[in-house]
Amino acid sequence: MIDVHRLAHDYFTRIGLKPASQLDATYQWELAHVAETSTRLAAILDDEGIPDETATRIIRSVMYGAPSVAEAEQRMKHMDLLRKLFETPPEFSTERLRSDLEALEES
Repeated sequence: MIDVHRLAHDYFTRIGLKPASQLDATYQWELAHVAETSTRLAAILDDEGIPDETATRIIRSVMYGAPSVAEAEQRMKHMDLLRKLFETPPEFSTERLRSDLEALEES
């Protein structure tokens, strides 16, 4: 059976989560829930005869939103980029605004 705790530890390390002792009770509960759910899923997959490699990809998909470490890292980079994009207000110039307004008036 696969080592779910290692997968969870790798995931939490990648996302930069603090050690559980430094987290509030809600985060600690969420960590415990992810670990428990993933452990149950691993046991079910093992009982069903799913190969470890496939089970690892399934559990990574549940945790990371992607089946492999590389795809997960790519997804996390993409999410970071989107987060930064939404945090940065768009830059408006008066010239651009004027030309857009003129274009609207002409149409």
